[in-house]
Amino acid sequence: MLHVILTAGDDARVALSDAGNSARWPGGIPRLRAPAHAPSRSVLKLEEALALFLGDAERAAWLRPGRSAVDLGAAPGGWTWLMAERGLTVEAVDNARLDPRLADHPRITHRQADGFRHRPRGPVDWLLCDMVERPQRIAALVARWLERGDCRHAVCNLKLPMKRRWQAVRAQLDTIAAALPPRAASRRASSTTTARRSPCSPRARHWRAQEAVRDNLCRSERVAQRGDFSDREASMVVRMRVERSLKAAAVVRAQ
Repeated sequence: MLHVILTAGDDARVALSDAGNSARWPGGIPRLRAPAHAPSRSVLKLEEALALFLGDAERAAWLRPGRSAVDLGAAPGGWTWLMAERGLTVEAVDNARLDPRLADHPRITHRQADGFRHRPRGPVDWLLCDMVERPQRIAALVARWLERGDCRHAVCNLKLPMKRRWQAVRAQLDTIAAALPPRAASRRASSTTTARRSPCSPRARHWRAQEAVRDNLCRSERVAQRGDFSDREASMVVRMRVERSLKAAAVVRAQ
């Protein structure tokens, strides 16, 4: 696939990459509409994350009745509502009130508590976190939940600084990755090893879930590279994507 980034009226950066390492949507952004009855437009952030990071089989397996989630910083309840609409049982944690329309929802329980101190009574399938806080605190919180086995999957929104966004994303991904068990020599070998573990063992299930989260961290890195960066950072991103996909690239300056 050919990539062209126009950095100025008389300047362009051209590179090649593997089509399998590219977005499924034009411009890398899925076009979504917020349902009129959703509590807030923040529902679109979670909808986009689920579309980007999960395949059809994963969505069918993990977004269905019988699964559970904890939403930290839930108010007014956009993310909570979306997961409940998918059939999940959701514990919404926030000192603020949820949208009144969620008060009697049969799959939603509101806990008025501090999201940084809350712990679930048992492991849940999903941790959701859209709290307005420094990215370092959010990454550390998600890492603790994963390390303790409180959740099997996690989706969080990092409020990035105005400058050095790529560096901030990389630092927080490293924080979360450090909480996961070391990977095998390759993803294929790791998946094979996990598949052979006893499906009845809680520790085996937790290990397998953490491997899946680590795989999604790799996808997160690719998504971050398609973000809104400066011209110089964008050029660096293209070079990194090309080097990781083809191991060789030619970045030329248009005359």
